[in-house]
Amino acid sequence: MFVNLEQRTCLCRRFDLDLVPCSHAIAAIRKAKHDVYAYCADYFKTKNVRLMYANNIYPVGHPDNWQVSIQIKSKIVLPPLSRVSSGQPLTNRFPSARERRRRPPKLQVCLIYHQPGHNRLNCSLHILKCHTTSSASDEFVEGLSRRPRRKTGVRRCSSCGQPGHTRLTCLLLKLFCTGTVDDGFMLSPLT
Repeated sequence: MFVNLEQRTCLCRRFDLDLVPCSHAIAAIRKAKHDVYAYCADYFKTKNVRLMYANNIYPVGHPDNWQVSIQIKSKIVLPPLSRVSSGQPLTNRFPSARERRRRPPKLQVCLIYHQPGHNRLNCSLHILKCHTTSSASDEFVEGLSRRPRRKTGVRRCSSCGQPGHTRLTCLLLKLFCTGTVDDGFMLSPLT
């Protein structure tokens, strides 16, 4: 970050707007071996806060009890004429780092078992299930991660490469991993 101690500015704009040194300014002040409190605005200091409240503060009465001149009462103040445009309002400046909203990171979801926290290539449930079902499925699972993706207009399965279905509906994949097909018939795994 760029900090100018003479002008009391920083690129994050916190030092400019709050008139209190930001973390970048504090690092620059300490590197220059100066006092950090000397760079704070005077009205944040204890002496000035005490002076603000040293005199009596009188409460303001009800607006009905105010004495307002006739000239001021006769003036009618209307809101400015403006047209509200549709859509999101445009910003004329780049917001500082404090003003930006941070989006939470996108959660990975497994395409095979639809569980959060991992993707289909490192799905431990899928690999574990295939390893315990049959030894022939080991070669099948290893080939899944190495198989290149085909970019054609025909819908092809990414696991077996046959056209007409996807990995989610692949009967071969379900046969190798679970030994069953959606119809409920038990099949013996290939060995």
